[in-house]
Amino acid sequence: MQDNWVTITRAAKECGVSNKKIKNLIKNKLISINKDGKVSLEQVRAVLEAEKEMKMAKIKEEQDYTELIKRANAKYRVEKAKLVELQRKEKERLLIKRKEVENLLVEIANSFKKKLYSWRAKLAARLEKKTKAQIFKILDEEIEELLNDISEKGLLGDKNGN
Repeated sequence: MQDNWVTITRAAKECGVSNKKIKNLIKNKLISINKDGKVSLEQVRAVLEAEKEMKMAKIKEEQDYTELIKRANAKYRVEKAKLVELQRKEKERLLIKRKEVENLLVEIANSFKKKLYSWRAKLAARLEKKTKAQIFKILDEEIEELLNDISEKGLLGDKNGN
């Protein structure tokens, strides 16, 4: 395709821009001017189209950024609402702090350990000189009694393991 060389005024009119715009494109070396002071109409159109596309891309980037900000703000509001709800539950003592649970579990484990050790001493005398079948029967009875005691009184019983 052969370039159509035209005056700055004609290029501006054909492309719907000002003479100043064409001169700025020349000044910024985005289009070239020949020795007769004319510009390639195709080159002017191509540069103007590229600028238009760049502006559209920038607008899209700004829209994407705006959408990203909106989503981030929405997520922030949701998380803040969750935090407020957790603070309300904590204030109303509906939540149990992790350390409190850990302390209670340690206390339960120690109580269970104490019960098992006392159970061992209690069984030692009863199991002496028994047959295997008798030992299993006694163990089954004692385990059943221990589990029933735990389920009825809880592992902590009266907080002293009794």
